[in-house]
Amino acid sequence: MVSPTTGSPLGGFEVTVSWVCLDPAVPVTCRFGAGAEIPAAAVNEYRATCIAPLLTQTGSVPVSMFVDGVAQSSSGQIYVGTMFSSSHNDTSHRQSNVISKSSALLALFKEISVS
Repeated sequence: MVSPTTGSPLGGFEVTVSWVCLDPAVPVTCRFGAGAEIPAAAVNEYRATCIAPLLTQTGSVPVSMFVDGVAQSSSGQIYVGTMFSSSHNDTSHRQSNVISKSSALLALFKEISVS
């Protein structure tokens, strides 16, 4: 089981993978999609956490866990939105809101740069 179930393609958020019988002393890694294995930390015998990397795939991305270098059965998946949405439940209203705020920030940055 993977939590949270949604995320940004920019990564940088903590992902918890629930599993049974982890040994906190044994190395654990996570993989998002076909990406490289990244370090994880066994929190206890039931959970490990890792920080999501920059993700190039959007939509449903499988999250796999490796214990001591051995791939475990599929741990779950995370829905990765586009730059303008982080959830498959986002509406176009939310997307246009983000675009509007981004445009306002860009205009402010340009104004400050000219000053």
